[in-house]
Amino acid sequence: MKTRKEINQSKVGLVGHSEGGMIAQMVASTRKDINFIVLLAAPGFRGDSLLLIQQELIERAMGVTESDIKRSKSITKHAYQLILNSQNTSTLKADLLKYGNAILADKKDSVRMSKIKPPQMSHQDFLVANTQVISSPWFKYILKYDPAKVLQKVNCAVLALNGGKDLQIPAKENLSAIAAALKKGGNDHVTTLELPGLNHLFQECKTGSPSEYATIEQTFSPKALSVISDWIYKQTK
Repeated sequence: MKTRKEINQSKVGLVGHSEGGMIAQMVASTRKDINFIVLLAAPGFRGDSLLLIQQELIERAMGVTESDIKRSKSITKHAYQLILNSQNTSTLKADLLKYGNAILADKKDSVRMSKIKPPQMSHQDFLVANTQVISSPWFKYILKYDPAKVLQKVNCAVLALNGGKDLQIPAKENLSAIAAALKKGGNDHVTTLELPGLNHLFQECKTGSPSEYATIEQTFSPKALSVISDWIYKQTK
Protein backbone atom coordinates (compact mmCIF):
# COMPACT_ATOMS: atom_id res chain seq x y z
CA MET A 1 0.00 0.00 0.00
CA LYS A 2 2.89 2.33 0.72
CA THR A 3 3.97 2.09 -2.92
CA ARG A 4 0.62 3.14 -4.41
CA LYS A 5 0.36 6.79 -5.45
CA GLU A 6 -3.42 6.95 -4.96
CA ILE A 7 -3.10 6.14 -1.25
CA ASN A 8 -2.44 8.77 1.40
CA GLN A 9 0.52 7.23 3.18
CA SER A 10 -0.22 9.11 6.39
CA LYS A 11 -3.70 7.55 6.60
CA VAL A 12 -2.99 3.84 6.21
CA GLY A 13 -4.97 1.55 8.53
CA LEU A 14 -5.64 -2.13 9.10
CA VAL A 15 -8.88 -4.06 9.47
CA GLY A 16 -8.65 -7.54 10.99
CA HIS A 17 -11.25 -10.14 11.92
CA SER A 18 -10.71 -12.64 14.76
CA GLU A 19 -7.17 -13.99 14.31
CA GLY A 20 -6.68 -11.27 11.69
CA GLY A 21 -7.39 -8.82 14.49
CA MET A 22 -4.49 -10.34 16.42
CA ILE A 23 -2.24 -9.58 13.47
CA ALA A 24 -3.55 -6.00 13.25
CA GLN A 25 -2.74 -5.56 16.95
CA MET A 26 0.79 -6.89 16.51
CA VAL A 27 1.56 -4.76 13.44
CA ALA A 28 0.18 -1.58 15.01
CA SER A 29 2.16 -2.20 18.20
CA THR A 30 5.47 -2.15 16.32
CA ARG A 31 4.90 0.44 13.57
CA LYS A 32 4.33 4.16 13.94
CA ASP A 33 3.07 4.53 10.36
CA ILE A 34 -0.28 2.83 11.07
CA ASN A 35 -2.95 5.52 11.41
CA PHE A 36 -5.77 3.30 12.72
CA ILE A 37 -6.90 -0.29 13.24
CA VAL A 38 -10.35 -1.87 13.22
CA LEU A 39 -10.62 -4.97 15.40
CA LEU A 40 -13.55 -7.19 14.44
CA ALA A 41 -14.15 -9.88 17.08
CA ALA A 42 -10.44 -9.77 17.86
CA PRO A 43 -9.27 -11.33 21.14
CA GLY A 44 -8.84 -9.09 24.17
CA PHE A 45 -7.48 -11.60 26.67
CA ARG A 46 -5.11 -14.57 26.76
CA GLY A 47 -5.83 -17.42 24.36
CA ASP A 48 -6.15 -20.34 26.78
CA SER A 49 -8.69 -18.45 28.92
CA LEU A 50 -10.59 -17.26 25.87
CA LEU A 51 -10.85 -20.73 24.32
CA LEU A 52 -12.19 -22.21 27.56
CA ILE A 53 -14.93 -19.56 27.67
CA GLN A 54 -15.63 -20.14 23.98
CA GLN A 55 -16.00 -23.89 24.54
CA GLU A 56 -18.37 -23.32 27.45
CA LEU A 57 -20.62 -20.93 25.50
CA ILE A 58 -20.78 -23.11 22.39
CA GLU A 59 -21.53 -26.29 24.33
CA ARG A 60 -24.26 -24.49 26.26
CA ALA A 61 -25.79 -23.34 22.96
CA MET A 62 -25.69 -26.98 21.80
CA GLY A 63 -27.80 -27.99 24.79
CA VAL A 64 -25.03 -29.70 26.75
CA THR A 65 -25.85 -29.97 30.48
CA GLU A 66 -24.03 -27.77 32.99
CA SER A 67 -22.41 -30.79 34.66
CA ASP A 68 -21.10 -32.02 31.30
CA ILE A 69 -19.85 -28.52 30.44
CA LYS A 70 -17.94 -28.41 33.73
CA ARG A 71 -16.37 -31.82 33.09
CA SER A 72 -15.52 -30.94 29.49
CA LYS A 73 -13.86 -27.72 30.64
CA SER A 74 -11.75 -29.64 33.16
CA ILE A 75 -10.61 -32.10 30.48
CA THR A 76 -9.71 -29.33 28.06
CA LYS A 77 -7.88 -27.32 30.71
CA HIS A 78 -5.62 -30.30 31.45
CA ALA A 79 -4.96 -30.79 27.72
CA TYR A 80 -3.95 -27.14 27.45
CA GLN A 81 -1.48 -27.61 30.30
CA LEU A 82 0.08 -30.53 28.44
CA ILE A 83 0.45 -28.31 25.38
CA LEU A 84 1.87 -25.31 27.23
CA ASN A 85 4.39 -27.47 29.11
CA SER A 86 5.50 -29.43 26.04
CA GLN A 87 8.89 -29.03 24.35
CA ASN A 88 8.49 -31.50 21.49
CA THR A 89 5.61 -31.76 19.00
CA SER A 90 5.97 -35.52 18.41
CA THR A 91 6.01 -36.26 22.13
CA LEU A 92 3.09 -33.91 22.64
CA LYS A 93 0.94 -35.78 20.10
CA ALA A 94 1.62 -39.06 21.87
CA ASP A 95 0.84 -37.52 25.26
CA LEU A 96 -2.41 -35.99 24.03
CA LEU A 97 -3.55 -39.25 22.40
CA LYS A 98 -2.73 -41.16 25.58
CA TYR A 99 -4.69 -38.64 27.64
CA GLY A 100 -7.59 -38.67 25.17
CA ASN A 101 -7.82 -42.46 25.12
CA ALA A 102 -7.82 -42.53 28.91
CA ILE A 103 -10.78 -40.14 28.82
CA LEU A 104 -12.58 -42.31 26.25
CA ALA A 105 -12.10 -45.36 28.45
CA ASP A 106 -14.49 -43.77 30.91
CA LYS A 107 -18.02 -44.57 29.76
CA LYS A 108 -19.49 -41.28 30.98
CA ASP A 109 -16.79 -39.24 29.24
CA SER A 110 -17.29 -41.26 26.06
CA VAL A 111 -20.99 -40.40 26.14
CA ARG A 112 -20.13 -36.74 26.73
CA MET A 113 -17.92 -36.73 23.64
CA SER A 114 -20.78 -38.18 21.60
CA LYS A 115 -22.73 -34.99 22.30
CA ILE A 116 -20.10 -32.63 20.88
CA LYS A 117 -18.41 -34.57 18.06
CA PRO A 118 -19.76 -34.61 14.48
CA PRO A 119 -22.22 -37.53 14.24
CA GLN A 120 -20.46 -39.01 11.21
CA MET A 121 -17.11 -39.31 13.03
CA SER A 122 -16.06 -42.12 15.34
CA HIS A 123 -14.75 -41.23 18.78
CA GLN A 124 -11.22 -42.25 17.75
CA ASP A 125 -11.28 -40.25 14.51
CA PHE A 126 -12.53 -37.22 16.42
CA LEU A 127 -9.73 -37.62 18.97
CA VAL A 128 -7.04 -37.96 16.30
CA ALA A 129 -8.34 -35.00 14.29
CA ASN A 130 -8.43 -32.76 17.35
CA THR A 131 -4.99 -33.89 18.47
CA GLN A 132 -3.59 -32.98 15.05
CA VAL A 133 -4.91 -29.43 15.43
CA ILE A 134 -4.08 -28.71 19.06
CA SER A 135 -0.56 -30.18 18.91
CA SER A 136 0.50 -27.71 16.21
CA PRO A 137 2.93 -24.84 16.97
CA TRP A 138 0.23 -22.44 15.75
CA PHE A 139 -2.25 -23.63 18.39
CA LYS A 140 0.34 -23.39 21.17
CA TYR A 141 1.04 -19.82 20.08
CA ILE A 142 -2.69 -19.02 20.23
CA LEU A 143 -2.91 -20.41 23.77
CA LYS A 144 0.02 -18.29 24.93
CA TYR A 145 -0.91 -15.11 23.08
CA ASP A 146 -1.80 -12.30 25.48
CA PRO A 147 -3.40 -9.35 23.63
CA ALA A 148 -3.15 -7.08 26.68
CA LYS A 149 0.65 -6.94 26.43
CA VAL A 150 0.42 -6.06 22.73
CA LEU A 151 -2.46 -3.60 22.98
CA GLN A 152 -0.63 -1.57 25.62
CA LYS A 153 1.87 -0.67 22.88
CA VAL A 154 -0.76 0.42 20.33
CA ASN A 155 -0.96 4.21 20.05
CA CYS A 156 -3.08 4.70 16.92
CA ALA A 157 -6.86 5.12 16.79
CA VAL A 158 -8.74 1.88 17.49
CA LEU A 159 -12.27 0.74 16.69
CA ALA A 160 -13.15 -2.57 18.36
CA LEU A 161 -16.43 -4.26 17.44
CA ASN A 162 -18.08 -7.45 18.65
CA GLY A 163 -21.39 -9.09 17.83
CA GLY A 164 -23.71 -9.37 20.81
CA LYS A 165 -24.35 -13.05 19.99
CA ASP A 166 -20.71 -13.97 19.36
CA LEU A 167 -20.07 -17.28 21.14
CA GLN A 168 -16.44 -17.55 20.02
CA ILE A 169 -15.29 -14.22 21.42
CA PRO A 170 -17.88 -12.96 23.93
CA ALA A 171 -18.53 -9.26 23.45
CA LYS A 172 -18.78 -7.73 26.92
CA GLU A 173 -15.74 -9.40 28.49
CA ASN A 174 -13.68 -9.00 25.34
CA LEU A 175 -14.39 -5.35 24.62
CA SER A 176 -13.80 -4.47 28.27
CA ALA A 177 -10.41 -6.21 28.16
CA ILE A 178 -9.41 -4.42 24.95
CA ALA A 179 -10.42 -1.03 26.33
CA ALA A 180 -8.59 -1.64 29.62
CA ALA A 181 -5.35 -2.69 27.90
CA LEU A 182 -5.36 0.31 25.56
CA LYS A 183 -6.12 2.67 28.44
CA LYS A 184 -3.26 1.19 30.47
CA GLY A 185 -0.95 1.99 27.57
CA GLY A 186 -2.17 5.59 27.50
CA ASN A 187 -4.27 5.33 24.33
CA ASP A 188 -7.48 7.36 24.53
CA HIS A 189 -8.30 7.22 20.80
CA VAL A 190 -10.48 4.17 21.36
CA THR A 191 -14.04 3.27 20.40
CA THR A 192 -15.57 -0.05 21.48
CA LEU A 193 -19.03 -1.15 20.44
CA GLU A 194 -21.19 -4.25 20.88
CA LEU A 195 -23.54 -4.77 17.94
CA PRO A 196 -26.75 -6.53 19.10
CA GLY A 197 -27.96 -9.63 17.28
CA LEU A 198 -24.73 -10.34 15.37
CA ASN A 199 -22.60 -13.49 15.57
CA HIS A 200 -18.83 -13.98 15.32
CA LEU A 201 -18.97 -13.42 11.55
CA PHE A 202 -21.08 -10.26 12.00
CA GLN A 203 -24.14 -11.90 10.50
CA GLU A 204 -27.62 -11.19 11.83
CA CYS A 205 -28.49 -14.45 13.56
CA LYS A 206 -30.78 -16.29 15.97
CA THR A 207 -28.44 -18.18 18.31
CA GLY A 208 -24.87 -17.21 17.46
CA SER A 209 -23.83 -20.86 17.30
CA PRO A 210 -21.09 -21.74 14.75
CA SER A 211 -23.42 -24.44 13.40
CA GLU A 212 -25.71 -21.63 12.26
CA TYR A 213 -23.13 -19.75 10.16
CA ALA A 214 -23.57 -21.67 6.91
CA THR A 215 -27.37 -21.47 7.07
CA ILE A 216 -27.41 -17.65 7.05
CA GLU A 217 -27.59 -16.06 3.61
CA GLN A 218 -26.22 -12.71 4.77
CA THR A 219 -22.43 -12.49 4.56
CA PHE A 220 -21.88 -9.36 6.69
CA SER A 221 -24.35 -7.06 8.39
CA PRO A 222 -24.92 -3.74 6.56
CA LYS A 223 -25.25 -2.10 9.98
CA ALA A 224 -21.77 -3.26 10.93
CA LEU A 225 -20.37 -2.11 7.58
CA SER A 226 -21.91 1.30 8.13
CA VAL A 227 -20.33 1.65 11.58
CA ILE A 228 -16.93 0.66 10.20
CA SER A 229 -17.04 2.89 7.12
CA ASP A 230 -18.29 5.93 9.06
CA TRP A 231 -15.53 5.55 11.63
CA ILE A 232 -12.79 5.05 9.02
CA TYR A 233 -14.02 8.13 7.15
CA LYS A 234 -13.58 10.22 10.30
CA GLN A 235 -10.02 8.94 10.73
CA THR A 236 -8.99 9.63 7.14
CA LYS A 237 -10.76 12.86 6.17
